[in-house]
Amino acid sequence: MCAKIKAGEVSVKFIQPLTACYLEQDFSYDYQQTIINIPWTNYLKSIDAEITGAVIVEYASAKDKMAKKPVKYRIFTKISGPCRCSRDEHLGRYGACCYHIGNHEDINRTYERIYEWAELNGYECGEKSVERYVTDYWTIRNPNVFVTEISVNVKKKTRGEAKTIPYRGMFLPRQIYNK
Repeated sequence: MCAKIKAGEVSVKFIQPLTACYLEQDFSYDYQQTIINIPWTNYLKSIDAEITGAVIVEYASAKDKMAKKPVKYRIFTKISGPCRCSRDEHLGRYGACCYHIGNHEDINRTYERIYEWAELNGYECGEKSVERYVTDYWTIRNPNVFVTEISVNVKKKTRGEAKTIPYRGMFLPRQIYNK
């Protein structure tokens, strides 16, 4: 089922599987440097690949990122045509998702909203998170109107034992998971 998601509204959706190239880096808390990423661009150029979509970043630990601790991230993008990438993953999972509108310096408020929603709705959040930069430094200059889709992997809590929901993913069609 497809749904329209409003900014600030949290929902659980299945993120469609996708095989994509990535590059792992240390997060410096400089979003502009992360999004306009010269090492990533140079890597794609070295394998004759072209970017065809939004910049997508998977953080190894959402909680460490929120606490401004050192954290690794993987930068992904959909590649057009054949790819000679030696670092690819088949991605797909369920995630609690929410759109963040505005400057990336305020993004933790949206993460907090996701964690609160998950607790109230019987979900357990996993370690990793993904940010898909819908509008960012590549497309507009005003950071107050940036749009970032945030997803934290989740599993539904059940009686006794929590149900495992697959993780690793990208943001593609907007689908709501209904039981």
